[in-house]
Amino acid sequence: PVDQRFVIGGTPIYMADSRNARSARGSHMPAPDQHILSQAQFTQLFSWMQAHTGRLHVVATPAMLLPRRRVTASGTQGHQHSDSWDGFPASLYQLFDFMVTQQIQRTVFVSGDEHHSLFARITVRRGGREVHMVSVHSSALYAPLPFANGHPDEFVANETFQLGDLHIDVSTTFAPPGDGFVVLTPVVGGDGQAHALNVAFHKTG
Repeated sequence: PVDQRFVIGGTPIYMADSRNARSARGSHMPAPDQHILSQAQFTQLFSWMQAHTGRLHVVATPAMLLPRRRVTASGTQGHQHSDSWDGFPASLYQLFDFMVTQQIQRTVFVSGDEHHSLFARITVRRGGREVHMVSVHSSALYAPLPFANGHPDEFVANETFQLGDLHIDVSTTFAPPGDGFVVLTPVVGGDGQAHALNVAFHKTG
């Protein structure tokens, strides 16, 4: 995996390769041992997140963070049918456990594997501690094969679920279907820090 770190317009961005080190789908490996990122990647990502918490920062992975697929939410072994983060519950827990413990706030996750656009607000709680984040997923600029594209009906838009000792709330807004792209614009205050994020979906047609 070749992860990248850089800054665009003052916003720190971490691009994590969620393809090359993840466990193969259909693996007979126990779910707690299946991972979407390697431990070396997690170590680098966590160090980077700690360095940028308190300011807007973006984590990009091909795989969507949340919402979950309905097949995953349905229960036993459903995660085996998802290539997104919900298909790797141990990795999802490892990420959220770190964020709650270290109080990593103001994180934006961006992705694009599903070929449709959505915006999800996520709150992760444990005890009296919680963190808030957003997951922004973009459709493709050109996706001529409908059978390869995800559809809003395949996902649980709004839910509260348990992941180990973590309580997770997800609220999702889907963009109209069709090819296009997403533009994220930080709203910067007088102190030079981003205090809000505008999310705009643009269709190519």
